[in-house]
Amino acid sequence: MFFLNKRARDAPARVTADDFNGTRVQRAVLMDCLQHPATIFPAALALGTLFFGFFALNPVTVGIALALGCVAGIAFVFNYVINGEKRAVARVNMLRERQKEQMVDDVEEVIQNCKQEGMLEWAAKARELRDAYAHLVAYFNDHQQRKSLLMFQTLAEDTFKQGLANLTLALNLNKAIKLIDKKKMTEELEVWKYQAARMDAKSGAILRQSIDDHEKALKLLDDKQALLVEAFAKANQIELALQATHLELVQRGDEDPTEFLNKDGGAVHQLNETLEAARKVEARLRGSDTEQAEKEDRYARMADKRG
Repeated sequence: MFFLNKRARDAPARVTADDFNGTRVQRAVLMDCLQHPATIFPAALALGTLFFGFFALNPVTVGIALALGCVAGIAFVFNYVINGEKRAVARVNMLRERQKEQMVDDVEEVIQNCKQEGMLEWAAKARELRDAYAHLVAYFNDHQQRKSLLMFQTLAEDTFKQGLANLTLALNLNKAIKLIDKKKMTEELEVWKYQAARMDAKSGAILRQSIDDHEKALKLLDDKQALLVEAFAKANQIELALQATHLELVQRGDEDPTEFLNKDGGAVHQLNETLEAARKVEARLRGSDTEQAEKEDRYARMADKRG
């Protein structure tokens, strides 16, 4: 059954983009070949033979050790030199499978966290996004012989992961927003404005600064809430793009999808546009630009004052 239907399980260390680096893959293959039973056992026996025969070396023990050493060497040459490329491909495929399993865990975690926070609509969107991508991957698995799909498959995976990342960031943002009592802040602001209106410029300077800070904090809060709406809309856009692509591919049956995927306004273009838009939302969710970072600082100071 398709991997997204698997139960979440304990997994090794997370697979990252660095794990797919050619040098790291080659190093991992080298270590696997060195530790292969056909290499390590004969080598260990050869060393053991020499060690135990150290005090009584004779042509027989030396011959046995050399023979075992040759077996270990031949096994290593076969596994690493002759069969190394296949092993590298197998390792990359293994890493991709582990990465897919991680994605399963990540989706389930987002769904459960959304439910815990009462964000049922978001939990449903995460499931719908997962299912839309699952249908595409099922199609890819059934048409593995089509090399034209390989690059597009990577694009579809990147788009899905971006949607999941945005949902995760939006979930964390929503948790932070829920800690803020907007009603209380608004009521405080109205009281302060009433008081400041009855003070002269000098005596009301500090209070007016507090009013300004409160207004900026409330404005930032409104911006964040609007960003949540936009993040949800982008997740929905990703889901629809994946669904539409799958339907188009299925509709074409055995027809070569290369032209459909790459034509102007085709699936590749649409997914690229969707992915780029979602990445911009992610940057805003992270508050990576300077202006947003400054707003976050002021917001934090405001929260400290209220604490």
